[in-house]
Amino acid sequence: MNHLEIACEAIPLAKRHLNNGTSLASSALVCYHNAIDAFRAKQDDRAAQWAFKSLAYSVGIFHPDCEKVGRAIGHKFFIASKPTHDPNPCVDTSCLNK
Repeated sequence: MNHLEIACEAIPLAKRHLNNGTSLASSALVCYHNAIDAFRAKQDDRAAQWAFKSLAYSVGIFHPDCEKVGRAIGHKFFIASKPTHDPNPCVDTSCLNK
């Protein structure tokens, strides 16, 4: 997925989560507008990064939409971690059977 495709997917996600009542809604809105400005300036990589930041402020980094964008842009937090919504997590539960 290239930066343009990521930005085209990330910006609508960020818009969908604006004004959701969080205490950081104003920060999410600023980041969203920065994403739009970067997209209009044909800075697709920056647009995707700003959309990711908007999502992080509006829904948090563990929300599936934010995680999806974070992984797509190669954010360092998501490169080294497993998906949080993994249906088959590798967790040793043998200690629970004692």
